Amino acid sequence: MVLSDLLAMRGVNLVLRAQELKQVPYRFSGECRRKNMERNEKHMTNVEFLNEIDAIIEAKPGTTAMDDQLASLASWDSMATISFIAMADEKLGLALNADQLASCKTVGDLVKLCAGKVD
Repeated sequence: MVLSDLLAMRGVNLVLRAQELKQVPYRFSGECRRKNMERNEKHMTNVEFLNEIDAIIEAKPGTTAMDDQLASLASWDSMATISFIAMADEKLGLALNADQLASCKTVGDLVKLCAGKVD
C-alpha cells in the first residue's frame, strides 16, 4: 500500500491538497524575499561599527581600533559574542553564529565577517 492509498482511505483529496500546497511556497518565498531585501539594505560605516563594538564591550566611543586583538579586549567574552551576533542581525541584517566568530582574532576580522555591510 502506498501513501496515496492510505490518504484516500482517510478521505484526503490529494488534488485539493496539492493545489493548496502550491500556494504556500509562493507566499512564504515572497515573505523571505522581502526580509532578505530589508536585510540587504542595512549598512554601517567603519566608525559606526567600531562604536558598536565599543558599546558591546562597554568602552568609551573611539577606544577600539581595527587591529585590536579580540583576546586583548577585557570585556570580549561570551556575552560580548552574543551581543555582537544580535547587533549584526539587528543593524546589518546578518545571521551569524558563534562558530563564525570563533575564527575572528581581531576587530578587523569581525568587519571581514560582515563583508559588504561595513564600509
